[in-house]
Amino acid sequence: MKSIGFRQLATGRLGRGATVLVASLITATIPALAQDSGNSQLQVVKDCHTFASIHSVRCQAITSSLPERLAAQGAAAKPAPNDPMVLLLKGIYAPAVNAPNLGLPGINLNDGTWIVTEIHSVTTVPGSTNQSSAVVGHFYAQTTSALVAYDLPGGALLMGFTAGSFDENPPVSDGNGGVFLQETWDLTILKATGIYSQFAGGHNHMVDRFDALANGLSDESCFCIISVGGGLPLWWTSND
Repeated sequence: MKSIGFRQLATGRLGRGATVLVASLITATIPALAQDSGNSQLQVVKDCHTFASIHSVRCQAITSSLPERLAAQGAAAKPAPNDPMVLLLKGIYAPAVNAPNLGLPGINLNDGTWIVTEIHSVTTVPGSTNQSSAVVGHFYAQTTSALVAYDLPGGALLMGFTAGSFDENPPVSDGNGGVFLQETWDLTILKATGIYSQFAGGHNHMVDRFDALANGLSDESCFCIISVGGGLPLWWTSND
């Protein structure tokens, strides 16, 4: 429909049959007409009103689906979260108190079984600033299960540990009476909400330097490499 001049359509004279046909075409091609003419879709709609008034076509019938079309296009154009997304868990764990409802079915962060620390940005997290090492959310670990939850700008992630152990490497003194436990962990993303929905079924590979402090507290420093599902985990290698 590249040769169509919409303003010419709007001010031209058409037979009734042609009018109905063109109205049907407009309904299906408003976005294409806008792109082709260099006008905004809003301008195309205004031209549609002119067309309708001249040819006695109900503009509502022509443009009624436009909001849905625009919404669908907006959703399709919305950029997905970074894949992979790299986050840093950093800080001393504390019992979760007055934690938010993350909208994850069956998860109550205030039931007394969860501990929490901060999430810092490494690569840009959607909805956060680009400030280096900015605190962008909170990480929750349940002490009675293998579940963890990420509270992030624009959504949340629920994961379960599938591999890893604190016995992977021998402890290393932290120089202050505590020890570093340096391990790697693998997790599966069980649920993902908001702008992170594409990560459901994906992978998380943790590279962890956990400081078991002399006072009994735990100071976390753990990089999380979080990837969308559908392919091989980022840490997969082969000698083939």
